[in-house]
Amino acid sequence: MPMELKGEVRSGKSHSAVRILRQEGRVPASLYGKKVAPTSISVLEKDLFALLKSNAHGVVQLDVPSVGIYPVVITELQKDKMNGGILHVDFHQISMDEPIRSLVKLELVGTAKGIQEGGILQVELHETEVHCLPKDLPAVLQVDISGLEVGESVHASNIQVPAGVELMADPMDVIATVLAPQKGEDQEDTSEGSTGENEPDTGIKTENA
Repeated sequence: MPMELKGEVRSGKSHSAVRILRQEGRVPASLYGKKVAPTSISVLEKDLFALLKSNAHGVVQLDVPSVGIYPVVITELQKDKMNGGILHVDFHQISMDEPIRSLVKLELVGTAKGIQEGGILQVELHETEVHCLPKDLPAVLQVDISGLEVGESVHASNIQVPAGVELMADPMDVIATVLAPQKGEDQEDTSEGSTGENEPDTGIKTENA
């Protein structure tokens, strides 16, 4: 079931109009697609944050009075580099019977054997791209790391995807690795051979957009 979001058509595009919009707790946005003319809209910031926290890459049922109700995905999100606030968002209208390419969050499950032995888990990928019909788009893909020993990695080829979902990542892409624990004696060995000088130390796109 797609998530729902309400929008409003906006007419003013000047800096002052956008400033007033943000003071009202709304975010300027754009809606476009094959079945809808490019339209400037706005959405409530609190609703958008809730959507992003729930499933930033999922299909959304966007309801804009006088324009219509359309299934959409977020294709671009502009953020303020200073405070992290959302400056603008683009919604792309999609067709539920046409495949799309979208990012999906990766969730690591289990506790790696190597971690229990003192190893350190290093995560390389937090999301990956898939190709499927909108109705088949998973909210998350789980990756089991319970069997990882120290020095071992889990790759994209280890991801189990649901029926109808095609993984677009390179099978050899590393998702996570269990690194060997640092040894305290390494520092002691270095200090014994030290000359007193510091030595230098020798990671949303849709089709038919």
